[in-house]
Amino acid sequence: MIPQHERRLRHQNGTLERQTRKSGPDIWTYRWVERGSGKRRRVRLGTTKELTTMQAVKKAADGYRLSANREREAVGPVTMAAILDRYERELVTPYLAVPLGGADEGRLSSMTARAYRSWLRNWICPRWSRYLVADLVKPQLRSSMEDWLRQLVESGDLAPKSVRSIGSLLHLIFRQAVKWGYLQSSPMEYVDLPEGSTRRRTEPRTLKPGQYFELLKLFGPREQLAIKILGWLGTRRGEGFGLKWQDLDFETDTVTFRQGFVSGRVTPLKTEASRAQMAIPVDVKEALLAWKKVTPFNEP
Repeated sequence: MIPQHERRLRHQNGTLERQTRKSGPDIWTYRWVERGSGKRRRVRLGTTKELTTMQAVKKAADGYRLSANREREAVGPVTMAAILDRYERELVTPYLAVPLGGADEGRLSSMTARAYRSWLRNWICPRWSRYLVADLVKPQLRSSMEDWLRQLVESGDLAPKSVRSIGSLLHLIFRQAVKWGYLQSSPMEYVDLPEGSTRRRTEPRTLKPGQYFELLKLFGPREQLAIKILGWLGTRRGEGFGLKWQDLDFETDTVTFRQGFVSGRVTPLKTEASRAQMAIPVDVKEALLAWKKVTPFNEP
């Protein structure tokens, strides 16, 4: 008998199954055995209305098939669609499930993960999924990729910085494809991001001191406090919204920013400089104490 550690890993194609439901159209599933644990896995690919041909069913299973054979060299050509599907499932989807009020402490923030998913589904997949991943290292296709990014900037369909982010995401995807063993090198090493992709569409508006004080008059104590924290301390919005009473020291009149609050989720601060202790101006301290008297949320 061959020892377990010397046995050659076999490529597993997995099993495609069509399952009948009591109501609604039949569904296609893909089933395989997980390496190491031996656990049997099954995932839903889509309904027969969504996947109308066998080719579409097989294409929907390609990314899962790559995952099923992650410890073995790929057998046959690997499509870009399979790479993108695996990348989204393994490296984007796990960071989407942070509940409102939860802590956003993963490798990606949930906000970044949502942006990645949008760029994958709306821009990268429609343009590049039909190619073989090995073909994208060819000079002609690298040139096409560069032209595509440039055209996205010139068309105005996306903000230039969004196009740059899409290019950066492609770089991450191809680097991961190299780690997975599907490429020897990343095509993005030879692709220049388009000129102008760092420019803003519009310059941010800056309030003059007089406009700032006029703005304060329009709101009550809660909104005034938010505006004063931003105006006097110069924080990012998320840093101001992430403040807790325990972050404030009214004896020394200092504040320490420890977390942010973005899209309803607690987030780490973006930089080390954001964690610095700052003095609380008198105007901000008065606003904080006034708000603490009226808010029911006045504990640490």
